Amino acid sequence: MDERHEDVEALVNSARRLLANAEGVSQLLEANAQINEALALRLQTAPHPPTDSADAWLLKSQLMSELADAPAALACVELALTLAPEHAEAHYVRGTVHADLGQHELALEDLERGATLAEDDRWLLEDITFERGLLLDALGREEEAHACLREGLARFPSSELLRSGLEPLNQARQRRRLRVIEGGRQSSKRRDRDL
Repeated sequence: MDERHEDVEALVNSARRLLANAEGVSQLLEANAQINEALALRLQTAPHPPTDSADAWLLKSQLMSELADAPAALACVELALTLAPEHAEAHYVRGTVHADLGQHELALEDLERGATLAEDDRWLLEDITFERGLLLDALGREEEAHACLREGLARFPSSELLRSGLEPLNQARQRRRLRVIEGGRQSSKRRDRDL
């Protein structure tokens, strides 16, 4: 491995750590500066964006999302997918960016593609299932959301993430049931007052 490649890798890893532990915009901007430097160094070693820079573009996409720049995030993840079209995590990230942009059907397609490519990557499959469940719920497709998260828990029974996604759906179902009961009581009270 040449020295520039090691520098690129060190910068990407440092940016990844900063993103994971960022407590404010200044740390996100520092991570962005590091990933920009890594990409510039990597491009100096190849005339075209090399396929091994897909992870760096993916990380930059995540940084742009954290900085609330969804169009830039989408551009970065699209480049990552151009370089590595079968990159499961890139499809997942593009799905979350499409969701941020209000492109929900595209988001669902990306999440499905990411799940197909993820195969046995437990972490990624849990995250994709969680995001898909939340997205379906946000679209008003509560039964599909509930089924998605239940199926995920059947596959990963110890997943706290999936359990945390399912809990609000269960509570919402319970509230809907209670409204029906309360509505009946209110009718009875009104009837009693009218007598």
